[in-house]
Amino acid sequence: MATPDVAFERGLPASIDAERSILGAILLDNVAYYEASEQIESPDFALDSHRRIFTRMSELMEARRAVDIVTLAEELARRKEVNAIGGVAYLASLTEGLPRRLSITEYIRIVKDKSLARTLINISSTAITRAADQSDPTAEILVESIERMEDSLSRDSRRSGRQIADILAEDGPKFEAEANAPADAILGVSLFTRDLSAATKGIQQGELCLLCARPHQGKTEAAIQVIVENAKRGLRVHFFSLEMTAPQIVRRMARYVAQVPVKHMRDPRVLTPGQLFRLAKARDELATLPIVIDDTHELTTSEYRSRSVLAAKRWKADLIVTDYAQLLLVPRAKNVLEEAKKQAETLRHIARDYCRTLALAQLRRAPPNDLNKFPDIEDIYGSSAFEQAAQIILMLHRERQDKKYTGNDLCIIGKMRELQEIRGMGIKAEEWGGFRDKYATESAQSDEDDRRF
Repeated sequence: MATPDVAFERGLPASIDAERSILGAILLDNVAYYEASEQIESPDFALDSHRRIFTRMSELMEARRAVDIVTLAEELARRKEVNAIGGVAYLASLTEGLPRRLSITEYIRIVKDKSLARTLINISSTAITRAADQSDPTAEILVESIERMEDSLSRDSRRSGRQIADILAEDGPKFEAEANAPADAILGVSLFTRDLSAATKGIQQGELCLLCARPHQGKTEAAIQVIVENAKRGLRVHFFSLEMTAPQIVRRMARYVAQVPVKHMRDPRVLTPGQLFRLAKARDELATLPIVIDDTHELTTSEYRSRSVLAAKRWKADLIVTDYAQLLLVPRAKNVLEEAKKQAETLRHIARDYCRTLALAQLRRAPPNDLNKFPDIEDIYGSSAFEQAAQIILMLHRERQDKKYTGNDLCIIGKMRELQEIRGMGIKAEEWGGFRDKYATESAQSDEDDRRF
């Protein structure tokens, strides 16, 4: 019997016989449906008629009804699809020549492989058309095409699930190593102080940590400390600097390592011999650390996602840091909330499936009449989206008096268990350099270095 279908293009990869065998096997034995649905879905069938049949089979199975020629024909008739699939006679033909016990494992593999081939052709064809039209940037077309291909593969790899024995075998050695680690060891990515790392347990695998602050409160300085200190531990760090250039970031890293005041770095001519000596040593040390800096401005969420995946897979990054989240571009977003949702979803996806992530986020400015008002999660632009996406939310706060900073600086844990303020835990500017110039006055070490020159 001829296969009824007018929507299928004959040039595309397909195995019509394998598709017919799968559908026929399900009609003969409904248990075959569970094996098939584990790996394939309706869109994986090449013929429109087969997609319709498999969809109605799925609905009957979900309703816990038997799937046979009578029930399937009735469901198709109710949807006015009988003629579209070739009539009841075509349903009957699906079981012709099939044994009662049919192994469909190989047929499923064939159908899935042909489906992936068609997907690849469609994505490539769309990319060729857009590239020829030149209506969009070529780089954007390439990145989006790669992203669509990765989505197709990742959906297939996640669909079947994993045996608990395999999960335990993979997680067992890691859990044993953590259990036998010294009491003072930091298991995740360390934060600004040991006390804060202990309170939050650091950034664990699969987690997204948001570091939030109002403008000019020290977010980047805090991120630099996290990057440098974890790189010293041997962790590979990939830093997306969407606001500052790579040379600017490197100078700030060197300043942090060398303990040199900000005001001196802005005008290197005033640096003392001791400071120059420490900066030279700092630059030599930084050159040995596993840190990659990507300072591409106007990075879209699609481009960010693709570059993050490459950093995690090819470079084996242990931590991805982004400064800052709201600078990721969402080309077709209709409003700020839609933009924030896409930004948060992108960060969460990278953290969950590829690499733990620290993302900086901007908070709204404090009210003019209460500059010392503690920040809250609701102060994040697009707060609900970011709150749902992140496992840890930290908020930096600098107290001011007479328009001057008092030095009473706090790091507030906005999300992780209940809201709590960490006081008396050593989280002060003098120790981690986050809120004000860590080395506003020359240290004894600097004086000693100066005397050596």
